[in-house]
Amino acid sequence: MKKLLILGGGLVVVIAVGLFVVASNIDSLIRAAIEKVGTEVTQVNVSLDGVKTSLSDKTAALNTLTVGNPSGFKTSEAMSLGVVSVSLGDLPGEGQPIVIKEVLISQPAITYEKGESGSNIDAIQRNVEQFAAKNSGGETASAEAEAGGEQKVIIENLYIKDGKINVSVLGMDPTPVALPNIHLKDIGKSNGGATPAEVAQKILGAITASASSVGGKLAENLAAGVGKGVDAAKGAAEGAMTGAMDSVGGAAGGMGGAMQGMFGK
Repeated sequence: MKKLLILGGGLVVVIAVGLFVVASNIDSLIRAAIEKVGTEVTQVNVSLDGVKTSLSDKTAALNTLTVGNPSGFKTSEAMSLGVVSVSLGDLPGEGQPIVIKEVLISQPAITYEKGESGSNIDAIQRNVEQFAAKNSGGETASAEAEAGGEQKVIIENLYIKDGKINVSVLGMDPTPVALPNIHLKDIGKSNGGATPAEVAQKILGAITASASSVGGKLAENLAAGVGKGVDAAKGAAEGAMTGAMDSVGGAAGGMGGAMQGMFGK
């Protein structure tokens, strides 16, 4: 869901910049920016029910950020983030990164749909990688961005809580698997901040990898039971839950490590 959380990170940066720069109509401007950037990066429809900001408190809340599915999949969406809360630090000096004290993503719901040609999560992953390759240019582009003074950000604490993955295979009803809570610290701190592109691509990539790992394992177990009938399939699903939960923990740990190390720990 590599914007899936444009989307995780890029969206947070859009909010941060907006809070410091825009004085009027900020909620509608942030909402429009998130929907536009999210859709461009994932190449699927990204929508946001609403944004509520407080300039005096330096906070923002996103309500129901939804990432649609690529064509060819039956489920309505790939990801829904219930509430994303952002708390900012003090106004940065010239050339300094914006400090985000806390990002809290509550009750994210990921739908992992396995079709004949692969999963929806894999399809979105490819879309994001294509976008990154098209708009990146490698080290030269990165150097130019730095020289151009692109705004960077440091995220002191990022929490993902009460999440779940709904796994659907071969038209079966989704089977939910709980995600463990995740806490990441000091993203971008050691490198003087991360660019919006780095935050978006890295966080989304880690989430996508985690969802694919956990969802793929459970999907295989579910598919194994389909040929034995509905009752057998349900039994396979129940039997898979313990193993899937173990995989969730491992995948989440890998996700945390990847994100902590993406900007240099």
